[in-house]
Amino acid sequence: MAKKLYVGNLSYNTQEEDLREAFSKIGEVLSATLIVDQTNGRSKGFGFVEMASDEDAAKAITTMNGTSFMDRTITVNEAKPKTERSGSGGGGVAAGVVIAAAAEDTAAAEEEDRGGKGPVPEHRKSPAGLEEEAPVGRPLRRTEEAPSLRKAFGEKEE
Repeated sequence: MAKKLYVGNLSYNTQEEDLREAFSKIGEVLSATLIVDQTNGRSKGFGFVEMASDEDAAKAITTMNGTSFMDRTITVNEAKPKTERSGSGGGGVAAGVVIAAAAEDTAAAEEEDRGGKGPVPEHRKSPAGLEEEAPVGRPLRRTEEAPSLRKAFGEKEE
């Protein structure tokens, strides 16, 4: 019966053919698979080798585990069964609905606070991230001195 082995700490330069070749010296290899990052296509540094028999798998573990392979000390052991993932790694549709509802609530509260004028436009918000409107005035001329932020927001100068 075939047995799948986990092979860890592989060099990022390792190819599936390199794995197949190394393990075929020990016994019959049914498959050799490297795990690759989906975002950049680069090896994650581990893979799986499926040996044709339990005896070949046991021999591969004892022979290869802890040995140097492509300048790296590799780990070889029996692969654990794949477990179901919960899918809670990034949100999905349900999280998007919650975020959209929260945004609507925030917009409604901002509009209510401003007497029905709608939310404060981004370019009119104060630099501190406060929800009050920043004062709007005429542009400065080159000869004029810019007022301090404290003065612009009606705070006393120290």
